Amino acid sequence: MPYYALLLGLLVPILFVLITWVAVTAYRLYGPEELPLPLEPDHPQVRLELVEQGVAVRVGAREIRADLRYRERHTRAPSYRFERGRGDGLPPAWVQDIAHRCN
Repeated sequence: MPYYALLLGLLVPILFVLITWVAVTAYRLYGPEELPLPLEPDHPQVRLELVEQGVAVRVGAREIRADLRYRERHTRAPSYRFERGRGDGLPPAWVQDIAHRCN
């Protein structure tokens, strides 16, 4: 009987600490310190401006995904050098060839 009490006395605090650690880590990853209000300005743009000013900004997984979506929408296609000048994106002949091969 005393062994069960000793075992429970050791296991319960250890399990409590582990479960608390997992919960706090998950909250810090998926929940930012200050939840944004719905009508605030574009958060990826605000974070980008703060980083450019040299301010350290804490981010979680949500913010990283939002930044990736923002960059995907607001970045231009790379510019290529062609025989007859410069162009943005792929040349029209390549686009037609890709469409022809896909269909």
